[in-house]
Amino acid sequence: MRVVYSGRYEVTLPGHIWPTSKYRMIAEALRRRSQLTFIEPMPASWDDLALVHTAEYLGKLRDNALTPEDVATLELPWSPAFADLFRLMAGGTIAGVALLRERG
Repeated sequence: MRVVYSGRYEVTLPGHIWPTSKYRMIAEALRRRSQLTFIEPMPASWDDLALVHTAEYLGKLRDNALTPEDVATLELPWSPAFADLFRLMAGGTIAGVALLRERG
């Protein structure tokens, strides 16, 4: 079985209750208990993201131009590096779906 995972999923979110270390801990537990192949995801392309987000929103992410209202909607302490992280996470989801499709 293959698992899509990246150590880059673990980030510090100051003042936030979302412990991203849980992803690493789950991956470590799976590695200890199973014969799994871990696949490093590629970031989703901007074209892939454009299938579900507006050009305006993606432009704000690319240009680090999110408004305070946009950041409040995210419910995360914003950092420009998160745009790349979000692309990586979305790419992981895309890769996971592709693996499921292969299995039929």
